[in-house]
Amino acid sequence: MIIFGTRGHYQSLGGVENSIRALSDTAIGQGFPVTLVCRKAMPGEQLKDSWQPQSSVECSQYLDEKTVKLMFQPWNILRGGRNLFRLYEALIEKYPQAIVIARHHFHVLAAHSAGFT
Repeated sequence: MIIFGTRGHYQSLGGVENSIRALSDTAIGQGFPVTLVCRKAMPGEQLKDSWQPQSSVECSQYLDEKTVKLMFQPWNILRGGRNLFRLYEALIEKYPQAIVIARHHFHVLAAHSAGFT
């Protein structure tokens, strides 16, 4: 099992998302099962891409809210981090031997804190 962790939404266009797509497609082509960890799309967020992950990709999403109100930003960062950590905790229970490739520093911290090495 290979777990790809990225903050941006999978179907967004961007360098990180494109590299995750290419890596996951290649891993599946080589016979590896793939799980993608990413945040849920925010309300009103436009997904301008018609690309869909292969049916064998397991998508695990967490809630990571953004806000423009400065006083709520610290709370939302902590809550989003907690949600991400809990998701990685569930994944290590399910896939203890998985390889994690994280494309965002919060994913590295959450995966390591959950027990991935």
